[in-house]
Amino acid sequence: MSVVVQNPSGWVLDPCVPPGPGVQARLRRRRPKRKHVDLNQGEIDALAYHEKVRSFVLEGTKGLVEAARPLGYLEPEAGGTGDSREDEPLPRWPDCNLAALCDMAKQLPLVEEHGGGSDDDDGVPVQFLPTERVGSTSHLDLFSRVTENIADSALEVTLMGADYVIPPRSAFLLSDFTRIQPLVHYGKKFDLMVLDPPWENKSVKRSGRYSSLPSSQLKQLPVPLLAAPGCLVVTWVTNKPRLLRFVRDQLYPHWGIRVVAEWFWVKVTTAGDFVFPLDSPHKKPYEVLLLGRCTPPAPAPPSPPHPPPASHPHTPTPPSGPPPPSGPPPPPPSEPRSPDHHGRSQEENSTEDLRVAERRLIVSVPSVFHSQKPPLAEVLRPYVGPGARCLELFARGLQPGWTSWGNEVIKFQHAAYYHLTPDPPPAHQTPP
Repeated sequence: MSVVVQNPSGWVLDPCVPPGPGVQARLRRRRPKRKHVDLNQGEIDALAYHEKVRSFVLEGTKGLVEAARPLGYLEPEAGGTGDSREDEPLPRWPDCNLAALCDMAKQLPLVEEHGGGSDDDDGVPVQFLPTERVGSTSHLDLFSRVTENIADSALEVTLMGADYVIPPRSAFLLSDFTRIQPLVHYGKKFDLMVLDPPWENKSVKRSGRYSSLPSSQLKQLPVPLLAAPGCLVVTWVTNKPRLLRFVRDQLYPHWGIRVVAEWFWVKVTTAGDFVFPLDSPHKKPYEVLLLGRCTPPAPAPPSPPHPPPASHPHTPTPPSGPPPPSGPPPPPPSEPRSPDHHGRSQEENSTEDLRVAERRLIVSVPSVFHSQKPPLAEVLRPYVGPGARCLELFARGLQPGWTSWGNEVIKFQHAAYYHLTPDPPPAHQTPP
């Protein structure tokens, strides 16, 4: 359960959601650093955008925080900072070399290039985790096959010499941008896609936390091949107006996506205050989510009827009039599919009941880990309907029931990030 409270403005989320029963996340909230530097042109543009959304962010966040406090959430302890763990030392997190392994895996052939060699290697780009702890995983190819956990509970498995916690009914592909083909060959169309692109960023480039991707290359993602009709696409965007314009005016139209909403993730402390001053000229306490719907391609115009072939001068002309009936009469022509009286196609009407609110807030305490976003599954479920297939691109963690792709897709599934608790005994047994 990630939603703490909900009102007409949006939601308050708890970002520390475990991947399954018996698993507790060990993620710690972070305290932001603040410093003063001069404005650049991008920040000046961001301030102009900020003036348009400031009132909505301020009033909506205030209402959500006040609604959460009676539940004991976002309420500081007496005489404290609001987080009793602020002074706790951070554990030593494991080093992540998954991206480097993806680079090395480029030298290996893809499944379709070497399928058919053995009984197990049939060219199908999907494989399954053993449902028993003792099962071997040494045969798994994480870089060119989609890996699934078909169990109804989280599994702790050893992959590449390290232990990972894989959520129930989840699937993932560990690869970089150039090796995404197995996800396309997976054969599934998705009703919801969430993208968290590694936008180019000077501070990230200096720190070397992860590799960024030029905006123009995002157009090469096979989103149209992965999207089901009416798919809801959600993209995390920084507060740079240049990137917002790129997604709205270039990227989404290139994929055939119509913008339907603009939401905001508001980052607060455990006391419910903005992590940065709302009017800070350098950093804002919110980020943008741009939501869009995949629009079906326009139907091709009917081809003109072919003219009848010219008759030979010595060929007798058939008699005029309809031919005599033979056999049962043909069925009446079906009604043509046409837009309704509002001009909407049937595909658009199929998502009419799932219309997305144009503006909403998602309020949560940010993770200690850089750029880790709050879970959106529970928030977005009402807009995609029951039984929806969900996909996250550029993921660094997994979600129950979702498919995920990225070159660090299981980074935050490392067992060091979780406390594992034993399964409760069956109802007819009592513990010793």
